[in-house]
Amino acid sequence: MKKLLVVSLCLTLSALFLIAQAENYSPAGLTSETPHQFNTTKKEVNPTDDWPIVNSFSLAAISNPTGITYDGQVFWVTNYTASASSDIKRVDPATGIVLSFIPSPDYWPCGIAFDGTNLWVHDFVVGHSVYPTVMSMCKVDTATGAVLEMHETQYTSYSGGLCWDGQYVYYGVRPATIPGPCYIYRFDPLTGNDELFLDLGTTGIYGLEYHAGHFFYSDPSSMMYYKITLTGTVVDQSPAAGLEPAGLAMTDDIYLWNVDNNTDMLYQMLVAAPDLDVTLTPVNPPIQIPAGGGNFNFDLSIENTTSSPITSDVWVDVTPPGGAPIPVIIRTGIVFPANTVISRPGLTQSIPGGAPVGEYTYTCTVGEIFGAIIDFDQFYFEKLAVGDGSPAVHGWNLSGWEEVEVISTKPETFSFAGAYPNPFNPTTTLSFTLPTNQRVSLSVFDVSGRQIAQLVDGYRSAGSHEVTFDASHLASGVYFAQIQAGDNTSVQKLLLTK
Repeated sequence: MKKLLVVSLCLTLSALFLIAQAENYSPAGLTSETPHQFNTTKKEVNPTDDWPIVNSFSLAAISNPTGITYDGQVFWVTNYTASASSDIKRVDPATGIVLSFIPSPDYWPCGIAFDGTNLWVHDFVVGHSVYPTVMSMCKVDTATGAVLEMHETQYTSYSGGLCWDGQYVYYGVRPATIPGPCYIYRFDPLTGNDELFLDLGTTGIYGLEYHAGHFFYSDPSSMMYYKITLTGTVVDQSPAAGLEPAGLAMTDDIYLWNVDNNTDMLYQMLVAAPDLDVTLTPVNPPIQIPAGGGNFNFDLSIENTTSSPITSDVWVDVTPPGGAPIPVIIRTGIVFPANTVISRPGLTQSIPGGAPVGEYTYTCTVGEIFGAIIDFDQFYFEKLAVGDGSPAVHGWNLSGWEEVEVISTKPETFSFAGAYPNPFNPTTTLSFTLPTNQRVSLSVFDVSGRQIAQLVDGYRSAGSHEVTFDASHLASGVYFAQIQAGDNTSVQKLLLTK
């Protein structure tokens, strides 16, 4: 994952001149426990520990929010009150306004997750939960709040968070006082069984989210957010917002949302730079410009590898030996559609005869001109002390930029590639492509027609998608994967061999 590099204002007045010339919470469930060589080089973007807050809302109508989940359209936030009127609020992501609510299973709703159809809520349900050993995992209807299923799980003081990976519900377990021993458990909705999945060690956990093969969790004891692998390795982190970071929810692949149990605030953070990949390819390197000036040619491509459109600034500059960057061209607000490449082949850069002798760096950058860099690429060229060059070259002109070629990788039709491998044991990957944004349902059934897994149920953007089916808990035999996307329906037979 590319990380953000927050940069200071690097375009000085002299550089701008050159542009002109060149154009407190009650317990939820009581208490318990090298040299350049003049070749193309990809420079790494420096990492940062900060996930910048890009938006925040006051959840004035919600008391002590501990859990949050996103269903593709709205947030669902747990609302705990000591007056036995706890509920679950539907919240508009654009404004933070409460749209409606449903009753919670009982008084102390904690973590919450959306499985594509229903909500899963961790609650201390009187008559079912047992202090300090048993909590209740409740499957809740989003329209009425009716409890459709209830299962016994491990007890957690306060909330440890809840998330859904497409097949399982994961929940955090923590003691009353943190830091302390904390764990992540995996709950199987099909069997009602849970098992210890990950020992986090001595830490704190209040919110939990799953995204793209990683967990995110909030730790009020260290006031940090952590991104970890499924084996517990920390791969990224950031200081937490607010005073008591609780539930977490991911949207648009790049935004992490956090409800704060102390301030009743909702924070939106950018956890991953929008994934644009810049590639500069010089023609016939190494490039050497004679003393009198000259030109060189190169190709540029910028790829949006995500399933969401990205708006970004693009700028090109030349850094002379020992000098400040000379801006060559700046374009602001360029929209990169999802899964596309914007390509500009055959660009020509002029180097004036008056440019100093030595090694230069040629760079193309995407991001915010005065803010966060998403990616950049660069190569090097040399201005020689000898050679007649081209007398007509007087400025830093870049030609060929005007025409834009967009090569779209978006599929034109729906397709369901099915599972690979097949036969499989115990996991397989199912792939499908969408020509437009569509609501998708992808389920697995046994030979009796009983649904045993809901892998996808919600809106997906145009492009290619993959989802993993884990059948480690199932017996060998024949199963069927059925996908419905818009008006398209397709079924594939799966063979599980153990």
